[in-house]
Amino acid sequence: FGSGHFAGMEAGAASGGRAAMLHMLLAILVASSIPAVWAHRPMVNGVSCNNQFASPATALKVPDVNEYWGIHRVVTCRGTLLWINVSTGGMRRRLEVSAGSLHKRSSGESAARFSDLRIDALLASDGLPAFNHSRLAEEFVDVPEAITARGALLLKSPDNIRTCSHSQTSLRRWVVSKDGMCSFWDKFGPSGVDSSVILDTPIWIERDATLAFWIRGMRTGKIWVMIGSSPQQLRSELFYSSIPIPTGRCDCTNGLSDSLADGFSGRSDFWELQTSNANALPRVAGCQLPLPAFHDYCGIGHTTEAPRGGSGTSGG
Repeated sequence: FGSGHFAGMEAGAASGGRAAMLHMLLAILVASSIPAVWAHRPMVNGVSCNNQFASPATALKVPDVNEYWGIHRVVTCRGTLLWINVSTGGMRRRLEVSAGSLHKRSSGESAARFSDLRIDALLASDGLPAFNHSRLAEEFVDVPEAITARGALLLKSPDNIRTCSHSQTSLRRWVVSKDGMCSFWDKFGPSGVDSSVILDTPIWIERDATLAFWIRGMRTGKIWVMIGSSPQQLRSELFYSSIPIPTGRCDCTNGLSDSLADGFSGRSDFWELQTSNANALPRVAGCQLPLPAFHDYCGIGHTTEAPRGGSGTSGG
C-alpha cells in the first residue's frame, strides 16, 4: 500500500478520529496479512563487491530499522568483509540477521560450488558481552579492536543446514528444506528464486550496532544479507521513496538482459538464471596469502550498475 492509498482513506473519513481509526486498522491488517520478508527492500540498488562497503569507514547503513532490508554481494579477495551499520533509534530492539547464498533448485548445478560455503558475522554494540578479540584471528578476520571493545557477539552459521532448525527469525515461517539445503522462496516482482538460508539469528540490542559478514575461511562466493528488527513502525511509501539508496558496482558478475533487471540485482545475473556452468562467476577461491589473481576466479568479468531509481521493493 502506498501513501496515496492512506490519503484516500483519510479523505473519505467522516472525522479526524474516524480517519485515525481506519488508518490504525489498515496498518494492523497490512502487518498481519503480509509477511515482513515478502516486503524487504534493497539497501543497495544492484550488486556490490570489492572495496564497496568493505571497511568500517565505508560501511553500508540500514536506511530505517523499522523495515527489512536486503543486499546482494559478490565476495572477492578485494573485499572479503561486508560492513553494515544499524541505528536503533534509541530503542531496545530485536535485531534479525539473515544471510544465505544461491540454491541449485533455481540456479542449477552451477550453484553447487556454493553448497559448502558458510556465512558468519560479527555484531558489535554497546551493552553486548565483552568479546575476546583474539577469536577473530582463528577466523582469519581482520577487524579493528576498537569495534569489538564496545562488546560483541560472533554469529556462526551451523555446519549442517540440511534442515532449517537453525532458522530463528521471522523468516522461519517460510523456510523449508529442499534438496538437502534450507531455503526460502525469494520473490522480486514477477520473478522469484529459491535461495539458501545459512545464517538466521535474532539478537536483542540496546544501542546502535555494527555488523561484519564474511564467508567462513575467507573464500570468494555470493551472499545475500537481510536485516530487520522489531518492534516495527508503519511508514508511508512516500517516506521510503525519499531515502537515497546507494548503487552497487561490481566487475565480477554475469550479465542479464535489461528486461529482467530488478532493484536488487540490476543488470547482473546474480541468481545465474541465464548463466552456464562454465561462465558462472565468481568461482570459489581461498583468499589467504598469497592471494589468487583476480582473473583466476572472476575471469574477465564486466562491471554492472543497477538502473537508477528509488528505494524499490522486493518480496521474499
